[in-house]
Amino acid sequence: MKGIFYIFSTFCVFAFLHGHPLEQGEEESAFENINKANQDLPIDLEQGDMMILQDGAVDKKYNRYWKDGYVPYTISNQFGSDEKQRIRSALDDIMEAARCLTFQEFNVGASNVPTAHVRVIKSSGCWSLVGRTGRQQDLSLGNGCVYTGTIIHEFLHAIGFYHEQSRPDRDSYIRINWGDIQSGREHNFNIQKNINSLGIKYDPKSVMHYSNGAFAKSRGLKTIEWKADPSMSLGGRVLTASDKQQINLKYCKGPVTTTTTRTTKTRPTRPTTRSTRPTTRPTRPTKSTVRPTAPPTEVCGDKSGFCISARRYQGRCGTRLSFLCPRSCRKCTGPEDEKCLNLKDQRNNCLRKSQKGECRIRNYRRKWRMKNDCPRTCCERGELYK
Repeated sequence: MKGIFYIFSTFCVFAFLHGHPLEQGEEESAFENINKANQDLPIDLEQGDMMILQDGAVDKKYNRYWKDGYVPYTISNQFGSDEKQRIRSALDDIMEAARCLTFQEFNVGASNVPTAHVRVIKSSGCWSLVGRTGRQQDLSLGNGCVYTGTIIHEFLHAIGFYHEQSRPDRDSYIRINWGDIQSGREHNFNIQKNINSLGIKYDPKSVMHYSNGAFAKSRGLKTIEWKADPSMSLGGRVLTASDKQQINLKYCKGPVTTTTTRTTKTRPTRPTTRSTRPTTRPTRPTKSTVRPTAPPTEVCGDKSGFCISARRYQGRCGTRLSFLCPRSCRKCTGPEDEKCLNLKDQRNNCLRKSQKGECRIRNYRRKWRMKNDCPRTCCERGELYK
């Protein structure tokens, strides 16, 4: 009888272990998934997954940290419920690592969404801007990107982190095999001079590190190797101790601390109004908190007043212009009443200036400046594209 019980128990353990394998994408390092998803991406990205704004490169100007560690975000309705939950769970992992960080979700299009927020979209590939821009900023998790490590990787970009192997001290630890890199992709291995790692030792297993075959000419080639052990697999799919250390040093002003007790991971509340910045941290209710009702689908609208030039030169819509100006470049179609929804004014006096006729003034330079500073206001008055 004992023998039968032992065999049965062994079978149950075997069935459980082999019946619950990690998905293929979850087994890969974060950047391995990114490298695959972005391989044929037409958009010009820096270091494979960092989006550059039209008016400057990714540098100190855009490497702004989020005040008080508070990061509002929305998730596009293009994601399924399981994908949304995976995104939320990955953000919980970051908040668990750095308790002073708060990622707070808002409904897409809700009136209380802060101006500066991360908009998680399902575009082509995996990419993000680096650091807080002070306005709505997109973070894409396209096909092949909705895995825990990849989500964490892109959100660490959004809160101001660069790739580990672009550190100024990287050549002391890794070797770049320049001859095995795809032609035209060599710039992805440039050193980022303005990185401050705050004394944390170089980490080859960081979730922010390239994989061995990043941008390789062919499968099996290694473009990047660990000098001490060339056979070592580089990059990771979870936050390492040094990843957590850097987040805490940059946002929590101190190293990671450990305690014997552990609070429950919960989601932040969603305020109904947001006229002033709260003086206290948002509370985090239990997981049973009701999720917001399904937000609307992505609208077809331009994202910049600069798109007035796209209307004039439709035959010259390159990849970056098409990304910023999908409606003007005819990359999408939608009802007329949604064309203004993605535009954001950059000034506080837009309404007053528009009432003075600045959106349609004859002076070309003043009109151009007005439409770039106040695209939403000019658009809603029907004067942006005139």
